[in-house]
Amino acid sequence: MGLSEREHREMSQQIHLERGTASQMMAKAELTTRFLKAISHPARLVILCRLAEAPANVGELEDFAGLPQSEVSKHLARLRGDGLVRAERNGRARTYALSEPRSARVMQVLYHEFCAGEPDQPER
Repeated sequence: MGLSEREHREMSQQIHLERGTASQMMAKAELTTRFLKAISHPARLVILCRLAEAPANVGELEDFAGLPQSEVSKHLARLRGDGLVRAERNGRARTYALSEPRSARVMQVLYHEFCAGEPDQPER
């Protein structure tokens, strides 16, 4: 026995909604992939973890990460280009901070799980 016209129409609408949801998820997945690529470099992750504590200038980030100024600046430029970090000028210096609220929340979780304090001891 076949579907009634109404059932067919409802099924078609459901399939259309699922496709819309899938395309929305794909767009969000692409955005998430760009975010994960941006944080996938160890130096960038250390810089972002430091900025999760509080805003900092390049000198503070150099000292914290143990990296030369040129490398810190290169990573900050990448993070700014990806929209994860913003810079505010304070006289001649720039202070860097996490810029996007959703990314800042993710970095807070990463900071608390992996950057702060002593690592968790594995359960036996």
